[in-house]
Amino acid sequence: MFQVWGDDQRLFESGTMRGPQGAKQVDLPVAGVRRLRLVVTDAGDGYTADMANWAIPRLLRAPEAPTR
Repeated sequence: MFQVWGDDQRLFESGTMRGPQGAKQVDLPVAGVRRLRLVVTDAGDGYTADMANWAIPRLLRAPEAPTR
């Protein structure tokens, strides 16, 4: 299970994922978050054969609004 935490609050949880499932895209606003954590858990069924890949996570700055 993939989780995104911001300042000790869970912002996202993927639910249990299995091998044949495709990747999930996560798009979260994190403005003002001081501490961001990407976490992988065993989904409660033990760590046997568990694997995870965040697949190039990145933070993007939102474009600024044009000024007049």
